[in-house]
Amino acid sequence: MPRIEVTRRVAADPAGVALLLAEPQPWVGPDQTWAVEAPQRIADGFVAAIRVSDPIGRLAIGSVTVRPAIGPGCHIQLEIQAQSRVVARLMKKSAESFLDALAERAQARSFAA
Repeated sequence: MPRIEVTRRVAADPAGVALLLAEPQPWVGPDQTWAVEAPQRIADGFVAAIRVSDPIGRLAIGSVTVRPAIGPGCHIQLEIQAQSRVVARLMKKSAESFLDALAERAQARSFAA
């Protein structure tokens, strides 16, 4: 299975990002829905399972990991495995959009506090 990996450094607290991931509504992107399970605490951050689906039934599964960065902020790493290379190419852009939206919300929430 092809694997997609996307990372972002975010100026936000890892716990704040985990709280955003724990929100009950799925993230709906262009032609895809991202369902995130409740984040679990790991030794140095948080990890949450992800299921991505599109209207014609293609599916990818994976995880998002949030860890503290050296200095302020955190690193967010998204890894998903798709059914085929075609599906992986389609989901790569959506994965980037998902992390960009998460990073934007996390930073906004962090600076509002």
